[in-house]
Amino acid sequence: LGWCWARGALPVCASCNEVTCASLVGRRRGTMAEESDFFYMPKESGRWDGVGHDMGWREWRKGEPVTSGCVVDVSFRYKDQGWGYKKGLVQLRLMRGTEMISALDLGGVADHNWREVSLKLEEEPVAALAEPGDHYEVWRHVGGGGGHSLAVENFGMKVEARVLVKAAK
Repeated sequence: LGWCWARGALPVCASCNEVTCASLVGRRRGTMAEESDFFYMPKESGRWDGVGHDMGWREWRKGEPVTSGCVVDVSFRYKDQGWGYKKGLVQLRLMRGTEMISALDLGGVADHNWREVSLKLEEEPVAALAEPGDHYEVWRHVGGGGGHSLAVENFGMKVEARVLVKAAK
């Protein structure tokens, strides 16, 4: 038995020394996903101002359940209001029902200028602890007090299932 990553896997997979790979990727609307259909969260953008109800952590996006432990690729660009204190954050949370299993701040506190973030998460608890039925949520924190804002562009997330395989005889 061993692990096989879904990307590029075929029923007989040379990269896994010809083991049989089962359940290659997560299901989407009841069908097996194509390799081009790995996007768990298609690209989306948003902008928020830190006034009133928007000062604390707020959920921005919620994904469908995953099928197993995962490799997670996240990419986006973000910035704050461009002056003053820096407070904006984007966070990925692994959820099991309503319980948060793990969280990871993506890229740290937002800068005054646009910053690109591209992360591949494998060993981090937010990816490694995923179990069938868990889902991911993306949260954002603007920061309160006079004029804070957070802008996120082209946030996209790709999840590749990690599946247990049995050696071919």
